[in-house]
Amino acid sequence: MKKLLSLLLALSLCMALSVPALAAEFRDVPQSHPFHDAIQECAAKGITSGYADGSFKPASQVTRAQFCVMLSRAFYPDAVKENSTESNKALGWFVPNTEALYQAGVLKGASFASLYREAGTMDKPISRYDMAQMIYNLVLAKDALQETIHLSTTDIADWADIPDGYHSAVFTCWGMGLLKGQADGRFAGEDSLNRAQAAVIWSRLDTLFNGPAEAPKAPGGEAEGKDMPAFGLQGEETVQEMMDRVNQAYSAQMRFVSDASHELRTPIAVIQGYAALLDRWGKTDPEALQESIDAIRGEAASMERLVEQLLFLARGDNDSQPVKPEVIDLTDLAGEVLREEELLLAVDENHVVAKSLGVKPGDPPMAVDYQNFKDDPVIVPKGTTTAGLQQEFSRAYNPSQPIFLETRNIENALRLAAEGFGLTFLCDTHINFQYLPKNLVFFSVGIPKMTLYLLRRANSYTPSYVHTYIEILRQYY
Repeated sequence: MKKLLSLLLALSLCMALSVPALAAEFRDVPQSHPFHDAIQECAAKGITSGYADGSFKPASQVTRAQFCVMLSRAFYPDAVKENSTESNKALGWFVPNTEALYQAGVLKGASFASLYREAGTMDKPISRYDMAQMIYNLVLAKDALQETIHLSTTDIADWADIPDGYHSAVFTCWGMGLLKGQADGRFAGEDSLNRAQAAVIWSRLDTLFNGPAEAPKAPGGEAEGKDMPAFGLQGEETVQEMMDRVNQAYSAQMRFVSDASHELRTPIAVIQGYAALLDRWGKTDPEALQESIDAIRGEAASMERLVEQLLFLARGDNDSQPVKPEVIDLTDLAGEVLREEELLLAVDENHVVAKSLGVKPGDPPMAVDYQNFKDDPVIVPKGTTTAGLQQEFSRAYNPSQPIFLETRNIENALRLAAEGFGLTFLCDTHINFQYLPKNLVFFSVGIPKMTLYLLRRANSYTPSYVHTYIEILRQYY
């Protein structure tokens, strides 16, 4: 009988050990809390824990030591074990963790990087600047840097106030959605984060490195929400992020309505003006009557075109717009070459290549081998005619180019290059423009020249002002 009881007890223990550990619900983190899932998952995986009274204290500030412990437990557990020596533990409960991060280079650039063993230093709340720097270093160490970042420095309201050493970290973390700014558009790097927000950041990093959690399956076997519209929470999105996305969509809708209303307001005002003229005295004047009729017809036609364009957009959204390809006779068009244009490489004057060759701002472009810039990120102005050529050239001559940063326009690309974020390209006719940053230098790297064409209708009358405009274009380009 005793042997049977012992066997049952052993079996029950084995069954208990085989069940995955689930974190108990914290009494101050109800399921309605916006970060409930991230906090529970973080605790279930042993990344963080609650307090003896059953609370998590989500609103409490995160200290430098606590954030280091979270990152090291999550992404460097083996290194933590190796550094869990008695001598390290004697220095502080967090030292095995900070030592692991220091050896991995995660603390590089943080304000406390040289004091990571000091309890007085590590017990202070961690700033958003230092948190961004550590996340940035971790992303680099894990080789998880996003190839294209859709962000401009103009999107960050306090970009000019960010210390130089944190620019890359803030830009990358914000652009990759790992650590975003405040509602007013500032990064507010001197501020700190709370424990709930730290759990969300861990969740985002875990998704980045290990992929998103498997979506729950519907009874039919398909993932729920497969073809659902983009309302509600998306993936690992938080409530605040969902509200930001909804607000952005609403703002875009309001801008569209405002623009459409403005386009309609002009013809309506013209029609009302001529109707008032006819009502007062124009109906007895044949010339005024005909002028009013022609004007009203013209504005009505403009409104009709605008409404057709709106309907065209609506049909496009509904995938109901019929497409009718037509054959165009290209012999009706005549082309003439304006000029051939070369793409020049632009970098900061403090770039190692510029310094080694003694090239300074204002010097004519020097011919160099593009391989000298193989480790530099490429900054591409989104939507420009040269963006595709830049990417093709970079990939053809250096397939391992580390990253392509995508900006809104050429001005932002040049400004980022001038601040040392990477290299960009510029047509040779533009290097004397006044808007260029003063500390840029240019190199010729052998990109084949582009040919600029002017197209016009063949065998047709061309007014004299068009010829004048063409001559201006020739001089300009």
